[in-house]
Amino acid sequence: MALPLILAYIAKRKYQPTSKLRGALRVAGYGLALSVVAFGYSVHSARAGITNTGFKFGEQLRPFTEQANLSGGHSNRVVINGETMSIAESHSDKSPKEILDFYEADCAQSQGPLATGWAELNAESKSKAREFGMKSLSAFRSERANDGFILCFSKGSESRSNAKEAVQAFLKTHDLGAIGKLRYAYVTKKATGRSSVITAWTEDSFNFDHIVPRDGKEPFGSDPAGLPRIPNAIRVLDASLPDTAFAIHAYRTDLSPAEGVAFYNTFFKKNGWDDVQGVVPGGIQGKGFAKNGNTFIVSAFTDKETSKTLVAIGTMGNPQLVKF
Repeated sequence: MALPLILAYIAKRKYQPTSKLRGALRVAGYGLALSVVAFGYSVHSARAGITNTGFKFGEQLRPFTEQANLSGGHSNRVVINGETMSIAESHSDKSPKEILDFYEADCAQSQGPLATGWAELNAESKSKAREFGMKSLSAFRSERANDGFILCFSKGSESRSNAKEAVQAFLKTHDLGAIGKLRYAYVTKKATGRSSVITAWTEDSFNFDHIVPRDGKEPFGSDPAGLPRIPNAIRVLDASLPDTAFAIHAYRTDLSPAEGVAFYNTFFKKNGWDDVQGVVPGGIQGKGFAKNGNTFIVSAFTDKETSKTLVAIGTMGNPQLVKF
């Protein structure tokens, strides 16, 4: 069935550094929501896995929207290894159900190719689809007592003409554009009685192979200007807010976490950067450095699954003032 297959892909991608990098982002103070890189190839996900992913995505977006001050309805783009997703937050006096009803109706106005397969399903398949929270192949919705989310795909310029062609193209290219433009809304009822609405969306192309290449090569992106890379390291993440100095880069290396931090400590101290205290919580190898109104936060930790060290470098400030 097309939509569970795609959602299972979203739920289960094996990108080992993800959870630890989210922790490093919190250390860096941004809260950039990198759960979008936790997209999976497995198609063996049950409703529980899909639902958990849908709720966690919204929960992990919240620190970013708060940090980026998006609560006034403003939106911002997040670029992850060359791929762009937009995020926004707003507030409403309507209930989560009313808001999700609105987004569900909006999804129905511009349905992607997955919607074309609904009429072709037999009664048993439609019944199973509804158990997943679907009223068509193009939308997935789930609600709890005080929150809920909806995810759908609208038609884009790269969308295929029907569900079969879309899924085949997606599995071949791993570009979400073959399915359509992702539309996601997460709604939470606050203690004040008002609802917080976090939305995320992609445009005509969002290629997972750029984020985590299938050939094992380094993903798309670039290194921070002027900052040396640890010798023999591989960059696994380049995430940023365009037109700002907020970014994080992460590298996989054979050095120990202490050696990874020491490498950058030597570089920053040699170039006259001051130590910043209190930016790295206990239990994590890391240091902060400041100069000319800019801050770099270096964190390092061991990925237990690979036994490799991940070194994350967070940047904040005005890139025009950075001088090494």
